[in-house]
Amino acid sequence: MKLLKTILSLVVLAVFSTLAHAADTYPLMNCVVSGEALGSMGEPVVINCEGTQVRLCCKAFIKKFNADPSKYLEKLNGKPSQG
Repeated sequence: MKLLKTILSLVVLAVFSTLAHAADTYPLMNCVVSGEALGSMGEPVVINCEGTQVRLCCKAFIKKFNADPSKYLEKLNGKPSQG
């Protein structure tokens, strides 16, 4: 039983470490729409667009993002906007 608890603890630790690392790999600290710091308006809103995870500062900017997703994906991918 002690061995099972140890193994379970290690599995839980590995899962949380993986999730924490995934959270750290998001390339921006600010919302691609508003420019506000992610987390400044509560938990960031996460959406997926064209297979890319996008984090917004709040739900209010989902509609604006969806109106011109390529503009904001360029910001996320570090490419300058052409317009």
